[in-house]
Amino acid sequence: MGSGSTIVAAEQTGRKGIGVDIEVSYCEMAKLRVIKEAVHL
Repeated sequence: MGSGSTIVAAEQTGRKGIGVDIEVSYCEMAKLRVIKEAVHL
């Protein structure tokens, strides 16, 4: 899932996105990014 950019793009275009990563820290980082970007919509 990396930094969550695909999930953010899905949100910005009105689509649903699912992200999976084996590394918990990447999931947490992506979650924070998605929350931050959602505030700016």
